[in-house]
Amino acid sequence: MKTLPPFPVLTINERISLREHAPTDAEAFFNYYTHPKVTEFNIAAPTPKTLQEAKEEVMYCRSLYYQRQGIYWAICEQSNPVMIGAIGIHLRSQHHGEIHYDLDVNYWNHGIMTQAMEIAITYCFEQMNLTTLEARTLKANIASIRILEKLGFQHDHCIEKYTSYTGQQYTIEVYQLHHE
Repeated sequence: MKTLPPFPVLTINERISLREHAPTDAEAFFNYYTHPKVTEFNIAAPTPKTLQEAKEEVMYCRSLYYQRQGIYWAICEQSNPVMIGAIGIHLRSQHHGEIHYDLDVNYWNHGIMTQAMEIAITYCFEQMNLTTLEARTLKANIASIRILEKLGFQHDHCIEKYTSYTGQQYTIEVYQLHHE
């Protein structure tokens, strides 16, 4: 098995970069991720109820790279290392990944997530040799759908009556982006 290269730090622009998660991200993650506007469309995993649960989630995201199961970046301002969001790829197979993302509400509507996803997608296609990225979002999450469509994702199919970790059922829109 090839040696794993150092975790890739990616620069989005002169203001924002993507870096490796750190244990010290737990507090910032907990603070922004428990905001009702952020959790409104989260159906993939439980929202952390304690700082310890937030730390466990941060460390899980960090571990995916070292276990070769994906890659998750913390989004931060270059002038301040505090985590303001995250973007990650969970590998479904050697050439197929599922993209996940979240952002502190104080940074919404500034183009940060679109730019972060562009950089992460390029990395995944060019460095990880993925050929397909998939994104799943609630039908009601119009902002997420807009970002996906802006980045070239195409609607693939719909999952009716998807049961979340809470037991509630939702309609999920599945989008895919293919790299030739």
